[in-house]
Amino acid sequence: MKKLTQSLMLLGLMLLFAAPHRAAAEDAMPKKQFLVLLEGTRADWPNNMTPDEEAVLEKHFVYLRNLMYDGTMLLAGPAFGLGGVVVLQVADEAGARDIMDKEPSVVAGVHTYKLYPFVASLMHGRDKLPEQISNQRIDKTVAVNAPLGDVWRSFTTSDGLKQFLGINSAIELKPGGRYEWYFNEEAASGDRGGEGCRVLAYLPQTILAFTWNAPPKFEAERGYRTEVVMTFKENDDGTVTVNLSQIGWGVGGQWNEVYDYFDQAWGSVLDALKKHFD
Repeated sequence: MKKLTQSLMLLGLMLLFAAPHRAAAEDAMPKKQFLVLLEGTRADWPNNMTPDEEAVLEKHFVYLRNLMYDGTMLLAGPAFGLGGVVVLQVADEAGARDIMDKEPSVVAGVHTYKLYPFVASLMHGRDKLPEQISNQRIDKTVAVNAPLGDVWRSFTTSDGLKQFLGINSAIELKPGGRYEWYFNEEAASGDRGGEGCRVLAYLPQTILAFTWNAPPKFEAERGYRTEVVMTFKENDDGTVTVNLSQIGWGVGGQWNEVYDYFDQAWGSVLDALKKHFD
């Protein structure tokens, strides 16, 4: 039963991570971006905000948060001395205006807005996913003679990773946290290793999922992200079984070479883990 439960959790995580790819494939219409400048309707805004206006802004926050969840909004926040800033990603200007015309603070007359065509040429923290996903998948397994907590720390802390692999890293064990391994710290910024990768999800001492990128030598593919899902299972004999799966491979270009590279590289990583504890 425990093995079945872990398998179902793993499947659920993979389906969750694959959802953005499916959405991208289903939504063939190209999106345009628009910058929205929200302005208060009185000179002293937002100073001396009334209770009614505070209630409106709570609805305003929820409305924008929901737009963020469905991928319609890229960012939002106050620009002090200027107003509020929202960046939308929609099919056309009419769609952007329809969204803003229904925005609670605009409906209530607390804000007016101005709309500008916009292009987010550079944006930190956005994962670029391959437009077409293959059914390739890397699966690696190793049994490690060590306590579960020690094996878990090997992949979830910078100290643990350095002890068995000998490299520095930046690991923030939280959804959205940094998950970067630095294989060449003498290289230029952006070419040192897993820069820009992040934690997707985790269950303590059970599952770890994170994004991953290609080595710098694969210039075109390096800008995209795949997903790695690891499971950790304590066995009756005191060993720990570590499973690693990598999914989200692109099609064409050098993606097959990237796949072959990691098919060997992950085997070497798990071998190093086993040798470290043995």
